[in-house]
Amino acid sequence: MFLFNLLEGGTTPETQPAGNNWIMYVIIGVIIVAFIVMNVISNKKRQKQVQQDQERKDKLCKGTKILTIGGISGVVVSVDHENSTFVLETGTSQIVFDKRAIYQMELPEDAVKVEEKPAETSTEEK
Repeated sequence: MFLFNLLEGGTTPETQPAGNNWIMYVIIGVIIVAFIVMNVISNKKRQKQVQQDQERKDKLCKGTKILTIGGISGVVVSVDHENSTFVLETGTSQIVFDKRAIYQMELPEDAVKVEEKPAETSTEEK
């Protein structure tokens, strides 16, 4: 009932019951806290997604099949990690793209095998 009075705008101290002002502060506080919590959670999810996307693009190597955001598909011929670019061969032509243009990528089988292979540790006896 108190909320409807707030929306009407016609509430005055005489029409409000004594001691109900704290309800308004609690409702506003809950809304602010909920807004802050939702922002923090969504920012963490977004940062995690950006990190995973960056790690995936760092694995880009020669022979990777790429589909760009523009719909061009082909195979990577060379990668320039310093400038964050790669050369894509699309049949008879080669085009230079920025890594941000990658929509989908499929690593070659030999790159996947190297990735899955556990690191060997050498044991030395003294």
